[in-house]
Amino acid sequence: MLQEKKEVLLLTKNKFHAVLLQKETGKSFPFIQMIIVTNFDQATDVLRSNDIKGILIDADITEVLDLPAIQGLLRCAPMVPVVALTSDKSAIMAKQLFSLGIDELIIKDESFHVIVPKILNHVIKKERSKKEDIMLGQSRGETLDLGVLKATVSTLLHEINNPLMTILGMAELILSEEGEVDRELLKKVRIIEKSAQRIKRSTNRLANVSTPVYKKTLGGNLIDLKKSRISTENTVKLVEK
Repeated sequence: MLQEKKEVLLLTKNKFHAVLLQKETGKSFPFIQMIIVTNFDQATDVLRSNDIKGILIDADITEVLDLPAIQGLLRCAPMVPVVALTSDKSAIMAKQLFSLGIDELIIKDESFHVIVPKILNHVIKKERSKKEDIMLGQSRGETLDLGVLKATVSTLLHEINNPLMTILGMAELILSEEGEVDRELLKKVRIIEKSAQRIKRSTNRLANVSTPVYKKTLGGNLIDLKKSRISTENTVKLVEK
């Protein structure tokens, strides 16, 4: 089974290293495709226009470590794993790079090109697993939110059932005596009945929301009952007593 192609950004000015890394990576992991750039502007453009799965940065691309430029690049793709390359073996260099949020640091020695593909594949797999965990957590959170919503609405239905049915019953009783009641009073009672029926319909829909859709208002986020998906199974309704 062929693996899905994964694009990796390589930022380096060293043409020999670029060819060496591209060749070695292609030999070990042919599904990893390297996009090679030589400056930070090009790298930013690639991140914005491609679905990059990993970033490989040669920290020696400038004579002095350009922390702001590297930091700005990483901000363009905060969820993409980053591997840094450097010929500087000092602890200070390592500390500075890890402070930016890189995932791995590789020292450029005689055999670094052999290690890079394995490290790249490892961080890409690890990041994918992390994203799956996040998505699963979000799914669980949405399920929990929906459960809380249904419990809240069911409680609301229980609490307003009796008084709402009383309001509707009294309104219908008054309207049934139309010939004996003042016209102005009848108009007001009809408004009351219409409003009560609207409350009944809205609470019934809210109690049976299966996939809520939210809308922003000045008072905060509200559930959009017109756009939310309403379940037809296990339907909860106001029951007239």
